[in-house]
Formats: sequence, structure tokens, C-alpha cells
Amino acid sequence: MILNKVLNPPKSELESLLKLYQDGKYDESVKIAESIFQKYPQHKFSLEVLARIFQSRGKKDIEVLTIFQKILLIEPNAPTYIDLAILQQKMGKIDDAIMSYKQALILDPNFSVAYNNLGSLQSIIGNFDEAKIYFEKAIASKPDYTDAINNLGTMFHHTEKYEKAITCFKKVLKIQPDNKSAHHNLGAAFKKLKKYQKAIKAFSKALKIERKKTTLKLYGETLLNINEHKKGLEYLQECSGVIKFSMSNFKILS
Repeated sequence: MILNKVLNPPKSELESLLKLYQDGKYDESVKIAESIFQKYPQHKFSLEVLARIFQSRGKKDIEVLTIFQKILLIEPNAPTYIDLAILQQKMGKIDDAIMSYKQALILDPNFSVAYNNLGSLQSIIGNFDEAKIYFEKAIASKPDYTDAINNLGTMFHHTEKYEKAITCFKKVLKIQPDNKSAHHNLGAAFKKLKKYQKAIKAFSKALKIERKKTTLKLYGETLLNINEHKKGLEYLQECSGVIKFSMSNFKILS
């Protein structure tokens, strides 16, 4: 087989591959994508399609990782480094994920998603000072980036800076009034400050959007704090089916 190291595949082949992929004909898509890559090894589109198919069909992470690495050898680009980092994080390769996020930022210094994901990763491993820097950079590059603002608030909560956390969650809600995570997190921060009525108001708004068990649990506990025992126990029963609750421990969802 003669390899075309410079020439691009015919437009008709690429269009055929794309249509098969969009129509969900994955087996045929894989065959054509592999054939295109064999003939045109410097063209990354077929690999990008293969990666999406492999991910959607639950292929082994290492197979998808190998495809991302091949794409980056052909053309280093920030979005693929992000995809690679997310996969590496899923595989527990934390140091590799951090390096991949940083490579994305070298290629695109204003890539807000990379800053946010780096901040989240640093938070997970307990590097809160680093996390704060990355979340703030994400927000600086995209001021209405609610995920980053919410994550910054969550980080403040974990470091017991509840007033700063509340400021972040309120900012999210100005941008997205129906952000259930921000309503929940706002209630959790108010609960920590023993501002129970404000916590109840925030939890109520979160529950109108989605009746999540974590919110039901915190709402029930908060009602118990203000001696509304019957109603509080009803919410605790709804969230678990069994009256089991802790007055001090909870997990913030971001």
C-alpha cells in the first residue's frame, strides 16, 4: 500500500465517514476511518472519529488514550490535550493529566476549560491555593463561566471560607437563576453559618428544580435545626427511606 504522507483524503471519503458516524453506523464508520488513516497517516480527522466511536462504545481507556496521542503527534492542539487530560484523570494518572492540561494552556493561554479543570483537579488532591489560582484564571478568561465560579465557591466552602463561597454562588445565580447546584451549595454554606432560614430558602429553590437526595438530606437536617421535627424527618425519610442522618457531615456537589 502506498502511503500518502502529504495529500488529504478525498472530500467524498470524509463526507461518507461523517455521515455514517452521524447516522450511528459505527461498525462501518470504524472500517472506513481505519482505512483512511492507513492511506493518509498525517490526516487526523479519521482518528478523531475513531476516538469518539470508541468512547461511545465503551472501549478500553488505553485504546482511546492511544488514539489521542496519535492525533497529538500529527497536530498538537488544545482541545485534544483536554480530552487526553480528562481521560488520564479518569484512569488515575493525575500527574499526566496535569501535564496535559498545562500543554493545552501553552497552545491556548485563554482556554478557560483547561484552567477550570486544572482547578478542579488541584482541589481533589487538596492543593487549594493552586486551585484558587486556576479557577480565578478561568473566570478572568470567561467572566460568565458559571462552572468555574461555582467550583471556586465550593473550594472556599471546603476551606471554611463560607462568606466568600456565598458570594460565588450568588454570582452564579445572577447568571443562571435555575442553577440547581448553586442553590444547593448556597444552602449548604448558609447552613454552616447557622443561617437556617436562608439555607431553607436556597434548598427549597434547589428542590423545585430537582429533588436530589443530597439536598433533601440537608433540607431535612436544617428543618430539625429550627425544631420543625415532623417536616424535617419527612424529608430525611424521602431521601433515604430510613431515618439516618448526620448533623455535621455532608458533601457539596459541583
